[in-house]
Amino acid sequence: MTDQHRREGEPKPGQRDPLDTWTHQHEVDFNLARETLNALVAACSARISRTEDVAEAEQFRRRQAEYVAQRRALAVTDDAEVQRILRDYPPIVQRLRQGGDM
Repeated sequence: MTDQHRREGEPKPGQRDPLDTWTHQHEVDFNLARETLNALVAACSARISRTEDVAEAEQFRRRQAEYVAQRRALAVTDDAEVQRILRDYPPIVQRLRQGGDM
């Protein structure tokens, strides 16, 4: 079944059906993943406002747009993506907050 033919709300292949196994931990993890993406968007914004290097500012704008798109696309049923964000992105947030590179 293609995305065009999938009923609204029906999970994509590889995603959990939220009516089957939704737990409090799923909720906590999903919200933490969204907060992590919010932190990345904010960190990019802070870096954009502090730099005078046009190329560096553009790089942070592109990354910021990617994080916004990921946040918008994040589904409560996509456990793999939620866990990837929780695993991979906190160190990036930390580096950006400390003035380092992505």
